[in-house]
Amino acid sequence: MSTSDRRIIIATVNWFNEIADANPQIRRLVRYTKAWCDYREFARVDKKMPSGLVLTILVVNNFYSHDRDDIALKETMVNMEYTLSKNFSCGRPTPEQGENLLSSYTNKDYFMKCLSDFISNAKEALKESNGVNACAHWQKNFGDRFPCHLAKNETGNNTATVGLFTGASTNRPWGLKI
Repeated sequence: MSTSDRRIIIATVNWFNEIADANPQIRRLVRYTKAWCDYREFARVDKKMPSGLVLTILVVNNFYSHDRDDIALKETMVNMEYTLSKNFSCGRPTPEQGENLLSSYTNKDYFMKCLSDFISNAKEALKESNGVNACAHWQKNFGDRFPCHLAKNETGNNTATVGLFTGASTNRPWGLKI
């Protein structure tokens, strides 16, 4: 690894840590997004998702803050989809600024379809008044990493705000530490 590469990596890590230290929810959303991409790649080994660095930058640049992680994640993904549909690029925020990290990415249509599917499933999960039903929608995005055994099989009073029982309360919807 060259000195220049080390400098870029250190600058990128410092950039992210400074942002994530100011708002820990960003770090959680990055983890959720990486878990989602990992699950998508496992499901389709012939299609690659963007790198972890690209995902991190996209989450930070499209971050939507909310008290609940499930709503923040869905809205961040909506912002990401909108941004990428206008201009499918991801500029490096550190040395070599402006370098488009998506310039050689070849699965744009697949990624945008996965992003759209994620948003649709998240919207359905957030509409559910029953925790088990909501969890089933989240499992479409995260697979078995999102355990439903903690979800309550009862209907809540406010269908618009039930969302993720396990994820919003534990901040780890897939149940494993990544």
